[in-house]
Formats: sequence, C-alpha cells, structure tokens
Amino acid sequence: MRRAGPVFTLPLALIVAPGALGGCSDDTYIATNELPSAGAGGTSSGGATSSGGMPGSGGSGALAGAAGMAGAAGDGGNPGTGGSSGVCTPGQKQDTGSCGQCGTKRQTCDANGQWGPEQCEGQGVCTPGGEDLGACSDPCEAKACESNCTWSACKLKAGAKCSYKSGTNFQCCGTKKWQFCSSSSCDWFPCADCASCSC
Repeated sequence: MRRAGPVFTLPLALIVAPGALGGCSDDTYIATNELPSAGAGGTSSGGATSSGGMPGSGGSGALAGAAGMAGAAGDGGNPGTGGSSGVCTPGQKQDTGSCGQCGTKRQTCDANGQWGPEQCEGQGVCTPGGEDLGACSDPCEAKACESNCTWSACKLKAGAKCSYKSGTNFQCCGTKKWQFCSSSSCDWFPCADCASCSC
C-alpha cells in the first residue's frame, strides 16, 4: 500500500483569486493564439513544398528525347546504293576488239553507269592491201595501203614490172640492145637494137 503523503496547509495570504494576476491571464491567451498560427504556418509552408512536385513537368524532357528521332534522316544515305546498279564509271572506255581500218572497238560508259554500244574508233585512212591507182602520175604506179592503214609513197602497182616514166624508162638487154617500159602493160617491150645507146 502507498503511504499517504503529508498534508500542508497554506496560509490565506498566499491564496490568490483567479484573475487577480491579470498579466498571467493575458500571457496565457497570447501563447494559446500563437500556437495555432504557428501550426497554420507550418501547414502552408508544408503545402508550398508540395508545389515542388511541379518539376515533374520535367517529363517534358522526354519530348526532347523524341527529337532524337531526327536521326532517321540518316536514311537519306540510301540513294548512295544507287551506285551499285552501275557496272562502270561514266566516261570510262573499254576495248572489245579490232575493227575497220586498223580501228579498235570501244564501249563508253554512259551517265547511268552502263556500257554503251560498240563503236569503231582510231581508224586509219585505208584498208591494208588496198591500192590508190589514181594517186600517182605514172600509169604503172599506185599508192598501196600499208599494214598500219596508211598510204605508202607511189610505187609499182600490183602486177607491174616497170614504171613508165613518161616513156623515158629503159633498160639494157644486151650489147647495143635496150627495151622500154610499156605504159599499157607496165611491162618491158621486146629487146631492140640501139646504135647510140651505152649498152
């Protein structure tokens, strides 16, 4: 069991009636008013921190990330693959054989990178083995086309045995005998005597 404490009796002079100390009553009221206002202040300021949630709009940063889709423009590089359809470089030439008068068959690469039709290029002026019978003043001579497709100087035409030389061309065929070149046959006339020749 608890023991009862001592009982004290206060003198009447120390007993103060309520409201006798007016200052205490006012102080208590003021303190009471300050507490709610302080609590309200805490609530409002606390609410202000909730507005800090606005940075959540930083989600708009995700929209900036969408700009990264511009990288799709890299697809523009695809036209470069068009070059793969070409088989040659525009302006390029290739030889495919010989042709004509010592010419060369060539193909030229067109603007689309494709080989064009064959064309004979670099030809000479004549066909080897050919003759130009009217190119010389002597009826027994002609110009012949050489192996490089160019004309030679005037020389005996095919089958000719002598040049006519305007009737002055002769050769000795024995003592005091000579023979001249025929302009029609381009061959020597039969041997004939000559009195004044040096044969």
